[in-house]
Amino acid sequence: MAKKNNRSKSKSKKSLKKSKFGKTIAILVLLVIIVVLAVFGSMKLLAIKKAHNVAVVNDVKITAEELDKHYNFIFFIMGYPEEYKQIITKDAILEQLINEKLLLEEAAKQGIDVDNEDVDKRIKEMLNQNLLTEEQFKDRLSEGGFSFDDFENYFKNQLVMSEFLNETLFSEIEISDSEIEEYYEKNKESYIAKEEQIRARHILIETEEEAQDILKELRKGVDFAELAEERSIGPSSARGGDLGFFSKGTMVKEFEDAVFDLRIGGISDPIKTDFGWHVIKRESDIISFEEAKESIKNILLVEKQKKAFENYLTKLKANSEILIDYGNGLELMETEFEESIEDEDIEEEDVEDTCIGNYGVSKDTIIFYHANWCSYCNSMKSVVEDLEEEGYKFFWAETSKEEGMIVRECFNDVLQGGIPEFICAGTYAYKIGAMSKTTLRDFAERCRN
Repeated sequence: MAKKNNRSKSKSKKSLKKSKFGKTIAILVLLVIIVVLAVFGSMKLLAIKKAHNVAVVNDVKITAEELDKHYNFIFFIMGYPEEYKQIITKDAILEQLINEKLLLEEAAKQGIDVDNEDVDKRIKEMLNQNLLTEEQFKDRLSEGGFSFDDFENYFKNQLVMSEFLNETLFSEIEISDSEIEEYYEKNKESYIAKEEQIRARHILIETEEEAQDILKELRKGVDFAELAEERSIGPSSARGGDLGFFSKGTMVKEFEDAVFDLRIGGISDPIKTDFGWHVIKRESDIISFEEAKESIKNILLVEKQKKAFENYLTKLKANSEILIDYGNGLELMETEFEESIEDEDIEEEDVEDTCIGNYGVSKDTIIFYHANWCSYCNSMKSVVEDLEEEGYKFFWAETSKEEGMIVRECFNDVLQGGIPEFICAGTYAYKIGAMSKTTLRDFAERCRN
């Protein structure tokens, strides 16, 4: 069994309160996620002068100065910690910038645009939803070294790309009821609480008075999930306050004491923690098909969208003229760029036994490259643990730990600039991002065959 000594318990569920600015950024992440999920290539740029063009995409120039600004802006707007610079390099962000130039060009060809009035309206709606004034938001941007115009331009580009993808590539993607049912049946254990686990929802607010008002509304029969979505300031508000399954030792003590004393269906009195005031509802230990249906549909939809997007981008690049400066002037970018081979037949390559052997890793092992500050990584930990119990081998390689060196030493060629990343130790095949247990199991099965 692979080593797991480098794990630390996720604190993501304890961080129940989110700042207004953090909530704003979270909304933006939803807009850019499909672009960020683009497969990052392995371009290796050398030091280039600021005034120099680092790339030309179908006659559209990208300067070193533009790349620097975009790199810093992405880190700011996505809220990435400084440690992420070990993983997401300027090379990776350049490829993302190239992807954006290509998508915006295609959108323009098809006459898809978003007018400035609509952009302003959407920004105002976003700020109002998060109780932020334009001046407060400008101050936050200024703290990061950016102007409101920078943000407006970025926001508009994301809206244009989103409109383009939704009107074209994603418009014909459908998820059938049978696909949803099949997913639920295959992953049924994920919808049942394990021993000593419970499931709950909560509404987080700032004052006791607000908490008492919410309790009164609930006693009148108002739906808990709807009220959580409308009133909660916690990050689970988008899910109707659903915290999923958890066991003792996961939540802060005051919250834990209250929720484990509730019967199924019971609602607590207001509870005070360091995060604010909570009203908690204990849910059933089984998530029914009807409850899970919409979330499953979204999971399957994102998987199909991601695959369609990657294939589309591959073809788009192959039919474009992209020049990259690798340090010796502009050169034509290889159209057969390195892409995920997750759904292709895998031919086993010569992975150096001595390299992975230094870490006690065999060729039938999957490297789980992750970071404790990455929420998607934390959500995958229980999935990996479940698959380990089924007999699949995983090596837990945390980015900041010694074990993380295995990726840079043995698998640098497939280090893609995103986490979590799963790598077959024996074949170099990889998958990036959060995924269902079924998807990861299928990948793991191919890795050990």
